[in-house]
Amino acid sequence: DGSDQEMIKEAVEEAGAEMVECSTLHDVGIGEMKTKACEMLMAHRQETKVRGKKYNDIENRIYCAMPDQRDEKARPSMVPPSVLRERQMKAEGVEFPKKVLEKELEQEGGGPGVYSHDLRKHYMLENDEWKYDIMPEFINGKNIRDWIDPDIDQRLAELEAEEDARLEELAANPAPEQFDLNSVNK
Repeated sequence: DGSDQEMIKEAVEEAGAEMVECSTLHDVGIGEMKTKACEMLMAHRQETKVRGKKYNDIENRIYCAMPDQRDEKARPSMVPPSVLRERQMKAEGVEFPKKVLEKELEQEGGGPGVYSHDLRKHYMLENDEWKYDIMPEFINGKNIRDWIDPDIDQRLAELEAEEDARLEELAANPAPEQFDLNSVNK
């Protein structure tokens, strides 16, 4: 009925609300209604923040300083040389070499859990050859490397050869029978 619709429109205008035509049966206007409700809620929240006491307290503490020019010296912005090189290469039509990211290396290396990130490649040392040197292990303030014998393999081989020679000698010349010391003392 037309009079009912006029009454509804008057009530909406008096309340200061918005009317959105929608139908859940035919899915018409539902998205528009959700969007409208979200926009109104955001506007209401921002309005209450601005009107609130907390906003005024914070606003009074914020200060944006704009420095005055102190002399006639020019202070242009500093653009890194790598950016200038990239801009120049783009202007010349040359493609700038793309940096390979760790994520890409990880995907090529088998994915997460399989690929092990190389943390040493970013070490900033005096000599780049030092990056992959074996690091010393310390126990109780002493370097374990100090206690390692570099000739241990050679000395072990000598001892084993000496032992084999003695065993062959014993096999060739058996020793005379040993006296039983317990029987002698009786």
